[in-house]
Amino acid sequence: MSDSSQREELHHRQLDLRFYRRSDGLFEIEGHLMDTKNHPFQRQLAPGATPAGVPLHDIVVRLVIDESLLVHDALATMRATPFRTCLGAVNTLAPLKGLRIGAGWSKRVRELLGKAASCTHIVELLGPMATTAF
Repeated sequence: MSDSSQREELHHRQLDLRFYRRSDGLFEIEGHLMDTKNHPFQRQLAPGATPAGVPLHDIVVRLVIDESLLVHDALATMRATPFRTCLGAVNTLAPLKGLRIGAGWSKRVRELLGKAASCTHIVELLGPMATTAF
């Protein structure tokens, strides 16, 4: 890419996707989403500025699957979120148990977890997690 324009990074989203074989014969897909800014910023409803580098989002999702890509368990941890209400999303992944990763996965995830049923960032992370399983 060649563009001589000067630019300033305002937001950095990192996605880290990993696939593991477990000793019990199952597999784990772990997705990690982190958003940071390189300058202090004001969160909505927060009393003061958030320092540069402090995560706005720090979310980890883990799917436990078998060889046929059937979901046995789905877990989430939210280490940083912009709103306290977001923390409730860690308890919304149970509907994924029993689903099979494959054709229609993203659509079904959006039906089960979309809108206010879960967290937009968790739903977005589940797509690349599924392709990582392949």
